[in-house]
Amino acid sequence: RRQAEQVNVEQMEELRRQLQREKEAVLKQLDEEKLLNTKLVKSNQKFSNDIADVTVELERYRTIVQNVEKQQRSFDKRIQDEKILQDKLRLERDQNEREIREKETQRLNLLRDLEEKNLAYEDLEKRFRQLRAELDDMLSRKDDIGKNIHELERIKRALEATVEEQKQQIIELEDELQTAEDARLRCEVNIGALKQQMEKHAHENNEQIEDRMRS
Repeated sequence: RRQAEQVNVEQMEELRRQLQREKEAVLKQLDEEKLLNTKLVKSNQKFSNDIADVTVELERYRTIVQNVEKQQRSFDKRIQDEKILQDKLRLERDQNEREIREKETQRLNLLRDLEEKNLAYEDLEKRFRQLRAELDDMLSRKDDIGKNIHELERIKRALEATVEEQKQQIIELEDELQTAEDARLRCEVNIGALKQQMEKHAHENNEQIEDRMRS
């Protein structure tokens, strides 16, 4: 009986040791799991922090992209406005150049008309001097040509009126010529101002493009 009890004690002791080993193994596993869980918690926290950092960075980049797109739209609008202005200035320049050509043609036509009028005036003046000389010669004779004298005086008055009319036409042509010349000069001044304005806008536009490229 005592031997059986001894066997039972040994079996109980062996069972106790086995349970102790199992307990230690379970505790060790629990410690390892706790350690792993702690690492996972830290890793998860780091991952969450990384995600938060990435989210902040993405938001920052999104803001930068939005600002760049806004600046690009503003820049494109400025370029478009500049193009519209350049086209407008170019149209005004072309119109002024066309007006200059028209005024120059008008001026040349007036010069030609003035030259023709001057020639006609010189011819009339020459005829007038001739007739006046003849009239003076006939008046100095004092013979029986009273009717002829009366007719010559009438012709003289008619010629004087014609000469005066030619003078007035020449004066009017000279005034028109001066007006045309003044208009042509104004057009040239306008074209010069338009060219300077276009060059100024082009220079400012190039500077903006260079600043844009540098930034």
